[in-house]
Amino acid sequence: MDLNKNSILIFVFSLYLLVSGCTYDLARPSQVNQNDYYYVRPGTYFGGIGKVALFEPLDETHSQDLSTAFMRIQAKELRKLHTFSVMPVYKSDAYWYNFENTVNGEYDTDVLDAIRKAYGVNAVIFGVITQYESFPKLNIGLRLRMLDLRTGKILWGVENVWDTNDLSTQKQMCEYYKANLKKSFEPLGAEILEVSPREFGKFVATEIASTIPRGRHRW
Repeated sequence: MDLNKNSILIFVFSLYLLVSGCTYDLARPSQVNQNDYYYVRPGTYFGGIGKVALFEPLDETHSQDLSTAFMRIQAKELRKLHTFSVMPVYKSDAYWYNFENTVNGEYDTDVLDAIRKAYGVNAVIFGVITQYESFPKLNIGLRLRMLDLRTGKILWGVENVWDTNDLSTQKQMCEYYKANLKKSFEPLGAEILEVSPREFGKFVATEIASTIPRGRHRW
């Protein structure tokens, strides 16, 4: 049989899905995500940060309540790391507006120092929801950074689009479903992540948290 490279990849992935109990229409166009979508500053001791302020992200899609809902889910997943405590900061907070220029890469040391003193934190996680669609297929784009308020250095960052129409995202969803949800949503299985914004959000938040070194050790 004369199979090209793409056909072989689809065939192998189809076998993986069949064995794992996940089923998808692999005939539709897909793009494969890259694995280098996050950054960790070498030598960072995340266990020594202590407390982190998680700022509600800017929402460039202007979707109602999206940024608030996502921040709450993300805070929960970050706490599961047991590496640092997390304090959510909502858009209604005065310091959120003072911090807006920092999101755009302009660091005001006076503002950073004020945030550190006001919340008793040593770092902040901030960023932007760059895209979001709930129909016909769920996808979300995010750009997040962790900034050390003591040094002004970026300790960690992630920038990616999670698209349920993407082959590698589908594989990640299958693995997430087996590890976290098991048979909670049968007969849909992992496809629940394609139709439920809430479950999809939990999946994305878990993927993001997994890029931060877990536990109290030096990276």
